[in-house]
Amino acid sequence: MILWMSSSTPARETRIEPISGSNTYKQTVYRTVYRLIQNLDLAPGERLVEQDLSERFGVSKTPIREALLLLEKDRLIEMVPHTGATVSWLSLADYQQQLFILDALELPALQLVGDKATADDFSAWASEIAAIEAAFRDSDLRTYRELVAGLHRQMFAVAGYPRLTELIASVQQALYRYGVLFVDSQEHARGRELEIVVRRLELLREGAVTGVVELVQGHHAWMLATARERVARRDPAVMQYLLDGQ
Repeated sequence: MILWMSSSTPARETRIEPISGSNTYKQTVYRTVYRLIQNLDLAPGERLVEQDLSERFGVSKTPIREALLLLEKDRLIEMVPHTGATVSWLSLADYQQQLFILDALELPALQLVGDKATADDFSAWASEIAAIEAAFRDSDLRTYRELVAGLHRQMFAVAGYPRLTELIASVQQALYRYGVLFVDSQEHARGRELEIVVRRLELLREGAVTGVVELVQGHHAWMLATARERVARRDPAVMQYLLDGQ
């Protein structure tokens, strides 16, 4: 166990994964810090000091540096000369950009998904939906969000373009923190998102691809409008995570 101290949030107890087998020091540090950042336990602007991380994980600085490089590649941290690593900031402009990119990637591919998906695919996705709904009912929002992202990957993998699946997963990763920030903090937004996830699969099964496109576009527009409204009224639960409050 470690007790992670953040300057902007209360102390949190975080379990470190056992380091064994193929789970290297670098991977353990990376996965643990990755989860902390994605779930806003490590807030934007938080400094990640190599010496501090080395002491907390009980490893040398080499795997710490390697893990930080992976996090920088994920754009979750920024490496600043003479300053070190800091958790990257969120912004409304970036949120809008990531939603736009996701639409540009996913919406044209939905027809391929609908054409190529088999009965077995829909059966597997229905099982994923059941797991998503169970996590939602249990208020296990971290598991819920991870399962939703996983369902996205499974669905678009059916299109048959691995690079497309990889790009979509990358954008989903970039949107994860925004989901935690703008959706998970509001009960009505969480419920609406779950309805969209379920309805999207129903429409795909029915072959109503145009309906799926309209559903997803409308939902993304609603999410962006809701985020803008919260920023406009300077919601303190949101503002502390945005770069220059924007």
